[in-house]
Amino acid sequence: MVRRVRLAAAGLGLLMLLACGEPAPESESPAAEILVARTAGLTFLQRDRLDEARREFTRLIELAPEEAIGYTNLGLVHLRGGDLTEAERAVRRALEIEPENPDVRLILARIYEVDGRVEEARGELEEVARRDPEHVRTLYALAELFGRSGTAEGRRRRAEYLRQVVALEPANGAARLQLAETLLRGGEADAATAQLEELRQQAPTFP
Repeated sequence: MVRRVRLAAAGLGLLMLLACGEPAPESESPAAEILVARTAGLTFLQRDRLDEARREFTRLIELAPEEAIGYTNLGLVHLRGGDLTEAERAVRRALEIEPENPDVRLILARIYEVDGRVEEARGELEEVARRDPEHVRTLYALAELFGRSGTAEGRRRRAEYLRQVVALEPANGAARLQLAETLLRGGEADAATAQLEELRQQAPTFP
């Protein structure tokens, strides 16, 4: 796969060279290498080929050490592989570069949760939600985190965050269905029915 991606990148460079009639600037070469490393790494990660993904993201860091993306993706590889210490180290390095990036903080919260540090995970997510109240992935992560608590308070907070998700994305059928289920489990049958009716209106064939 990497070889095919590199060949495609080389072909693109050759095409540009022929079209322009002069050599491409040297600055384009590192950019192409960065693109290849990132694309190959994400492909390997998606296929759960972690060693190869780790190699590509390490190369990406070498090519662009001042960009957060390489460290973030390397953290995901370590998280997928169960090495939480290395995952946290990589993600914290990414946060040194982009301290306000909510997606990176979302990954850090997930590392905390997997490591059993649920309070730290919740605190991280709540801080992101405070700074960026419309960051849907964070709101959904909070809903899931509270939902896993198995308590009445957890269900209430889950419903609260799912309501925010649905308010921001009214067409998000999955979130609306989960909200209806949460409300029903909490004894709020009328509210659950209202959510299902809204879902039915969005998709008339919904049973």
